[in-house]
Amino acid sequence: GYMYNDMNQFDRAIFFLEEGLKINPFDSDVLTDLAYAYEMKGDLFQAANHMEKAIELDVDSWKPYSNLCHIYTLQDRLEDARNQSEHAAYAVRSLAQLHPADDLAFPEREKATQIVIGNTITMIFRRVQMA
Repeated sequence: GYMYNDMNQFDRAIFFLEEGLKINPFDSDVLTDLAYAYEMKGDLFQAANHMEKAIELDVDSWKPYSNLCHIYTLQDRLEDARNQSEHAAYAVRSLAQLHPADDLAFPEREKATQIVIGNTITMIFRRVQMA
């Protein structure tokens, strides 16, 4: 299904990702990809729902928190977005503490930090626009 996301064929992605969940309903990566497909189709309710489930299954990963921050920002749920941004930042810090000298983990930490900061800036900008 994720290949169809990469090709912007979101209906097909949703179909195959839903099929994947029938096989393994506890796969947070499939839920994250499914949330992305729904977001790209403009169904932010389904996107948030699937991302929340992904977080339940993988509370230590920064990606679902960061993605949910983005979705909540699009929904103008800015307080919820702020909370998710804080969870994402905490998960990135935890990653750094688990692998402080691991050069292979550094690019992942750097990417995570940039994404979390970007989502936070977007959320703040949205809040200023609404004021």
